[in-house]
Amino acid sequence: MAKKLAAIKIKNMKVSICIPSYKQTVYLRRVLTSIHEQDFNDYEIIITDDTPDDSIKKLIDEFDFQGRLKYFKNQPILGTPENWNEAIRKAHGEYIKIIHHDDFFTYNYSLGEFVKMLDDNPECDFAFSSSLNLDKDFKTLNQHCPTPKELDLIKKSPDQLFFSAIIGAPSATIFRNKKTIFFNKSLKWLVDMDFYIRVLKNNKNFIYYDKPLISTVDAPNRVTVECVNDKNIFIGEMLFVLKKISHNNQKDLKFLKFLINNFITNGITSIPQLKQYNTKKIKLPFVVYVSFVLSRIYVIFFKRKYSSI
Repeated sequence: MAKKLAAIKIKNMKVSICIPSYKQTVYLRRVLTSIHEQDFNDYEIIITDDTPDDSIKKLIDEFDFQGRLKYFKNQPILGTPENWNEAIRKAHGEYIKIIHHDDFFTYNYSLGEFVKMLDDNPECDFAFSSSLNLDKDFKTLNQHCPTPKELDLIKKSPDQLFFSAIIGAPSATIFRNKKTIFFNKSLKWLVDMDFYIRVLKNNKNFIYYDKPLISTVDAPNRVTVECVNDKNIFIGEMLFVLKKISHNNQKDLKFLKFLINNFITNGITSIPQLKQYNTKKIKLPFVVYVSFVLSRIYVIFFKRKYSSI
């Protein structure tokens, strides 16, 4: 099938490629093939599997990674994102390279470039690249590529990630294996953004590579789609993350405007309704109530259900 690799020592790998898996064997085959094609070979592969059957195990048995692939069946299943954390916990490499089962390396030099970013910049704990966004048939939709202005924003304050997916999917990142910061298992939608903020607050230095080293696939049943369509998740997690960062941004009008637009867009018309979506049962910061009042004034004054302001 894929090219056979020369036998190598397994200990002290430079990078651990962590693949949290759940079904989707067609896509997982693509990512494993892309790993086999990499020029950089100093890696181990950690697959943690939430799939109820043995389809993932049967698939990986088709590949020969010369003992570098380590497979773990989760019993019981862990769910997203704890499955991601489990792969990280089992990783022994100097660096962690998460890649979701429905994403893959764009080029045969992708992994080497990811590793080089951290090797060449020891002051950085975190690096990421742009990425290609593909449809389910692997046709290119667009390229996720942050602007220089956006990069400057998160250099100044990682909290700016609250407004936009500047970094992109976890598959587009690599970070040092310090095992001190994990993905918040209580989140589903904003789990990656919350993780990025905490990592960059711990060390603001990061490296960005402008070529799309990763391709992400708009696969069926992707968690992002489920979350955006569920207001309990969408709004509840927005409020949860806002609570953690609001004390540092009390004078930032962008937060006020962002909340106003979201309250109008999602049709939140009463405090009880707002509290209903507060699924994490946090004490809402003052800026949330101010934003809600302003959103109602805006709607009543302009007699509109929605308008971006």
